Amino acid sequence: MKLDYLLEREDFITVFNTSISDYLENSCNWTGSIFWNKKSTKGDENFLVNKRLNLIFPAKTSFRDLKNIAREYSYNPNMFMRWLQSIYVLLALSHVTRKIFSSQYLYIETIPKILKNACIIPGNHSIRVVDLSSNECIVLRKKSYRKDKLENLVASRCRFTNIPGPLLYKFDLENGWYKEERIFGIPIDRTMNEVAAKKSLNAAQKCMLEIYSISRQEILLSDWMEIKSKDLAVGIDNMPSCYSTKERMLVLTIFSTLSRLVKNLDIDDFNVISSITHGDFQSANILIPLNKDTREVYLIDWEYSKRRCQHYDNFVFMFGARSPKGLSHRILANIENTSKIQETLIESGIKESTVNQHKLYIYLFLIEEIVYRLEDTDVPNLKNTERGFITLLDELNKMFGNI
Repeated sequence: MKLDYLLEREDFITVFNTSISDYLENSCNWTGSIFWNKKSTKGDENFLVNKRLNLIFPAKTSFRDLKNIAREYSYNPNMFMRWLQSIYVLLALSHVTRKIFSSQYLYIETIPKILKNACIIPGNHSIRVVDLSSNECIVLRKKSYRKDKLENLVASRCRFTNIPGPLLYKFDLENGWYKEERIFGIPIDRTMNEVAAKKSLNAAQKCMLEIYSISRQEILLSDWMEIKSKDLAVGIDNMPSCYSTKERMLVLTIFSTLSRLVKNLDIDDFNVISSITHGDFQSANILIPLNKDTREVYLIDWEYSKRRCQHYDNFVFMFGARSPKGLSHRILANIENTSKIQETLIESGIKESTVNQHKLYIYLFLIEEIVYRLEDTDVPNLKNTERGFITLLDELNKMFGNI
């Protein structure tokens, strides 16, 4: 999630200051302060903020170090736009022009050693500190944000040792941080090398199949619907105050419609296959390793991992669900495409299904997606409604008239 959106969505500066300060106070007895849009007379205390590159970095950082971090932002499938973005990255990171392209700046008084050569990457629920000297990353849970995201990540990465991602070195769930290996990779949708992208995607799907096999459980459809109904009720109760009563009612109406569609299929004896899922199985989290590495893929960002329908991850990928605009069209275009649905189910480790069940799998996926979005929008002091969530509701509301 880009910094420009975070600044609009939440009181990011306060969240940033408290999250960084708490970690430094607990880890090295730091007693300094963080000041935004002020400059220090000590050069090594000054940081620049580039909202477009989603990067906060020491003003004196070398161009080479920054280029490695910002590599993916140079790519665009359109050749002209790719050229423009490459020029922008070059100018934004150049020692000569980086200050011009930085939207804000800050300084950290009495800067600790760990931040003297570190870049900071803001995220949805966490803040990543990349130590350029040790090639390690410290990931901090944002102050007052949901603890379960960090707990999910640590639980999955400790339980499933086959996960081909950065090595997990240390973690402290109580104080909300973990330390991991720094990796060098590029998302599979940010490269023109289709062979490498396909190879990494296949490796990621293979990893997930192993996890599904280990954690697989079956539950009667009626029992599963009851569980999701409770999850939905909790999610609606936790929706931030910026959401209107009308929007809350729309969530409930869409869930009721999906429940009715499931019931109308008249397959109550169906068992839902569930497993531990990645939860955010999208191109941005499937990386092609750039250095020589025995791993064929880096599968990252396990904050959303939890038990769901086993086919959830691959349906997220197939329908491009993390970009909800146009989702209704993509689903309607495939809802009768039995060969495509069957292929995706097989990729998810589900081999037997009927045409009637294909629709059921789509409805179950959509129910999971609503619950996912409800959890994701549970952000402290959210100032504006989440655009992705509102778009999803609009798309689903539009879709049901055509089913």
